[in-house]
Amino acid sequence: MTVPPTRRNRPLSRLLLLATAGLLSFPAGAEPPPARPQPETIYDTYASGTLALKAMEQAAIEKNKRILANFGTNDCALCVTFASAMQGTRAFEAALAEQFFVVWIDVSPGSPNEQLLKANGIDASKGLPAIVVIDVVSGTSDFFREGEAAAAAKKGPEAVRTFLLKLFRATPTK
Repeated sequence: MTVPPTRRNRPLSRLLLLATAGLLSFPAGAEPPPARPQPETIYDTYASGTLALKAMEQAAIEKNKRILANFGTNDCALCVTFASAMQGTRAFEAALAEQFFVVWIDVSPGSPNEQLLKANGIDASKGLPAIVVIDVVSGTSDFFREGEAAAAAKKGPEAVRTFLLKLFRATPTK
């Protein structure tokens, strides 16, 4: 005895009916769900570090502030940790802004800013981020290019803030 074709295809017919009903229940031209937000980028991969530093020099002279140049990459976990600690609390951010103009310089491999590492004697293999504090008024610079900032970032946000506090002047000059 053979099963009639209508009974044999019934489960498949139900599946097609359910699928069609499901497709018809969505409004025509419905938008797909929004994409997951991308992580915020810290370092502008298109910005010239040289131009950014030059632009800050005049402002630093006028406001008698120093420039804190932060060399790193967006895919560097320690760079992201360091940046988060710098921007972690409003009070710390305000204190930092009182004494420094912060410049974020992307030094991803192949970027035009990569040459700034060599120009500042920074060996990226010792760890990023690397920090250079530039006092335009006195013409001096303090280099932290031996992995000090990366070591602080490995220990967490409080260690980063402690590292940065050592860079502060006792009394900001006006």
